[in-house]
Amino acid sequence: MKFIFFGYRLRHWLEVAALFLYVGICLLLGLKIASALWGFVARTIGPYLGISRRIRRNVARAMPDISAEECAAIEKSVWDNAGRATAEIIHLKRLANNDKYFTITGTEHIQAAIDKGKGVVFMSGHFANWEMLPKAAQTFEIECNITYRQANNPLVDRWLTNQRHSAWGHTFSPKGQNAAKTMIRFLKVGKSVATLVDQKENQGIEAKFFDLPAMTTPAPAQLALRYGVPVILATITREPNPDNPESLFHIHSRPLQPPPATGNTQQDIALMTQSINDFLEAHIRKRPGEWLWLHNRWSDD
Repeated sequence: MKFIFFGYRLRHWLEVAALFLYVGICLLLGLKIASALWGFVARTIGPYLGISRRIRRNVARAMPDISAEECAAIEKSVWDNAGRATAEIIHLKRLANNDKYFTITGTEHIQAAIDKGKGVVFMSGHFANWEMLPKAAQTFEIECNITYRQANNPLVDRWLTNQRHSAWGHTFSPKGQNAAKTMIRFLKVGKSVATLVDQKENQGIEAKFFDLPAMTTPAPAQLALRYGVPVILATITREPNPDNPESLFHIHSRPLQPPPATGNTQQDIALMTQSINDFLEAHIRKRPGEWLWLHNRWSDD
């Protein structure tokens, strides 16, 4: 029997109650202590959870030459980063409104893209705390539509969307047909769009990712080529900055150099999509512990 209260199942209410308890603890602890604590908890407990086998399997297939010790270190770092990220989103508005937490480079590329007057397609992956990526464009006061994967619990999804909108002020659209229409509407009038492109897309096209076939969304390449919109690739890392001791995140942006046009639209889309995957892979190889290896990324998963 399913128990429904105000249109939602009992488990939805129980999950959101647990979320609010977690929110209260994180607010009580403060940003840095909450991040450190939940990073410790996650890296201590996470490797013993059944889902952690997916991390080990994905790392082993993507980078078969690494040792078991290196794989274990990546696994622990993935959990540490995930624990920190969940605590930090509680403090998202505080982070968004304070430049001291960020070291940002490559903004000249964003400005050059904006100056073309066609809007911008921002792309990235689930690096470090991906919720911080809008910071790179925040200073330009541009209107942007950001697509995201909807949470399974609609109450949690509503809370997350409110957090994001309150912090960044952008429009947030769940992935799907309506999101694609929204992105097109924004680009047609010279506004910008942003999306994370490192997850498996069953309705996408096959491209190489770590030399393995991976179903990949072609939407960013399709939009960029169809509307002649510049593409900005962004990465985020956790690393100290001697010039900014308070900095928690380093965000770097650079333009995507489109492969030479072939005259065949589908081939051009495939080549640009591959270039995007190559960008993602190169960054993940540099910072493997800061990517969310928990995804079912490859075609046979």
